[in-house]
Amino acid sequence: MFQSHAWLWHWCNHFLTTKNDKTVSLAAVTGRRDGLLVIVCPFVRSSSMGLSNLFFMRDRVSQYGDILVEDGPQASSDIRQAWDYALKSTGMDVIHLRKVRADSAIAPFLAKISTVPADKQVAPFLLFKGETDDAKFEMRYSNSARRNRKRQLRRL
Repeated sequence: MFQSHAWLWHWCNHFLTTKNDKTVSLAAVTGRRDGLLVIVCPFVRSSSMGLSNLFFMRDRVSQYGDILVEDGPQASSDIRQAWDYALKSTGMDVIHLRKVRADSAIAPFLAKISTVPADKQVAPFLLFKGETDDAKFEMRYSNSARRNRKRQLRRL
């Protein structure tokens, strides 16, 4: 959803502006093979205090960023070519790709080119392990934890 045309269109209408000393412009990269679109890199370029910065288009409002690339044996080559083109055509000083998930399309490429993660986060999650109903799921917790949850529900 956060890489859909509608989402990014609204993002562009809100965030692509010129304010004070900061200019933000599109730097999206697309790639085609045999006339078919195979990769989209929704990048944006910003200039501030003499530095050029490249970041994901959805920055500041979406939780994760990624590129869209067609699965297949040529995906890593497509990513490399798009990356090289983005760097060559924009002349970036800093590349700041925030919140790249480990299972994203661009993550293996970033690991291969030895980027340095500045922050590593882990999202909270629940592992249901095939539980089919609430009662079975609740049995995973201790008696005191179940009582505490019931007390919290009553207060709510």
